[in-house]
Amino acid sequence: MTRVAIMILVLLPILLRAAPGYGRDVLPILSDNCYRCHGPDAKAREAKLRLDQKEGALRVKDPVVLPGNSAESELIARINSDDPEERMPPPDSNLNLTAAQKETLKLWIEDGAKWGKHWAYEPPKNQNCPSPRTRNGRATKSTSLLPDDWRQKG
Repeated sequence: MTRVAIMILVLLPILLRAAPGYGRDVLPILSDNCYRCHGPDAKAREAKLRLDQKEGALRVKDPVVLPGNSAESELIARINSDDPEERMPPPDSNLNLTAAQKETLKLWIEDGAKWGKHWAYEPPKNQNCPSPRTRNGRATKSTSLLPDDWRQKG
């Protein structure tokens, strides 16, 4: 019984992990570490590669990101390379990805490398809020957010 409980505790975070979102998780990593050489500035761009546009990152010729296949994606190979000539970001940039950032990029690719926009340009989504409750016979939206015992105490 205890082995089962331990296995559940170990595996639960893996099973419940949310897929990385492009605007929330991936875009900040790419913009902070990759756009200097692979972003919108044509004069600074290297290797004719743009990672700030879907067409560049998911290009058909010499693909950098293979959605659903992080093991074959050049992006993952480069960020994990020990060879200073191959590693991205290059050592002379003084930029380093953390293990968590590398894992985020890997999971994003494994989950299909879904492209998106910066979160500020995404339309807001309705959240499921509790229905309005009544207070002294009047319905208020703010009271619906309070715990029941607080509402009972007034």
